[in-house]
Amino acid sequence: TDAPYRETIDKMKRRKEAGAICVDMECSAVAALAAYRGFELCHFFYAADHLSEEKWDIRTLSSHEDLDSKDRIAELAIQFALFWEKAN
Repeated sequence: TDAPYRETIDKMKRRKEAGAICVDMECSAVAALAAYRGFELCHFFYAADHLSEEKWDIRTLSSHEDLDSKDRIAELAIQFALFWEKAN
């Protein structure tokens, strides 16, 4: 469980004050592995929901709504990864 790391209003406030615009715990494991193995890594985030307001803004990636936009976002992520790879 990630219960010890769950978001609280106080934690979110502190993260915002520190300048954070995104917190994603799952990517931290991949980043740690990449650092350990000596690989460069680039994460591309597409937010399904956010907890930055008092009320949870529930959205989902699994719905079949707006598939054209989701396809475009995936294409942009691929194009960015290719650009980033060439630049580095």
